[in-house]
Amino acid sequence: MHFGKAIISERTGLPLDSPDLNLIYEKLYDDFIEALDANDNGISAYDTSALINAGIQKRFKDGGITLGSLVSDLNYAPTAPVISTEVRDPKVQSQAEEDARFLSASTLMGDSFLRKLSHCHLSWLPARSVVQKAFQSRHEVHSSGRIMRIGAGLPWKEHLYSLEESDPTITTESNVLYVLYPENDQEDSRWRVQCVSKEQGGFENRKSLPEKWRGVRDQALDKVIGGLEGAIFVHASGFIGGHLKEEGAKEMAVKALKME
Repeated sequence: MHFGKAIISERTGLPLDSPDLNLIYEKLYDDFIEALDANDNGISAYDTSALINAGIQKRFKDGGITLGSLVSDLNYAPTAPVISTEVRDPKVQSQAEEDARFLSASTLMGDSFLRKLSHCHLSWLPARSVVQKAFQSRHEVHSSGRIMRIGAGLPWKEHLYSLEESDPTITTESNVLYVLYPENDQEDSRWRVQCVSKEQGGFENRKSLPEKWRGVRDQALDKVIGGLEGAIFVHASGFIGGHLKEEGAKEMAVKALKME
């Protein structure tokens, strides 16, 4: 990304020496540029031989719908003639089609980059300060500090992991286990309690909601929980649950903290 910071500055209006610009730059490199560059240079995200020796195999094919594969498809996908069919020189026709496919690939890649940049600037970056405040005030939600409350629609996961990693007082015995948030910005919004996964992008939770709650709904769930009426559901895997009220969602999280 030789011109990366200049491009980000031009598109966002952030000064080149802005700390926020540097945050966006680093995120775009981690989330977008590095993987594409590695793919282009034939570098795997894992040591393939180590995976084979450990007996680890993929559960499904994951390389057929990457951004790199979509660009690669343009090398082979048939296209409509891009110059007059009256031009009979096959070399001229072939070069014109190659140029058209390159422009399509360039547009696809450029649009994808700009969407990532727009998300980082307008959603991810503003959410960071909000999540930071929620993280700092989590003991006001519950004395343990293991339940955090945020607003609706915030991309909180990456920020939470980053904040915990940068806080020397946080250990596995004190990290956040549950996050409370409303489904929308309406006053009568229903609330969710979501488990924090052990690692970003993973599906194993630090502490799932109790097993006996999982897959249970409505009045039946109220009876199982034995708390404030209005429970809606707990997912069968135990990673998320819902309640009509914020107090009810918080009560679910507090009770889950105390259960094995």
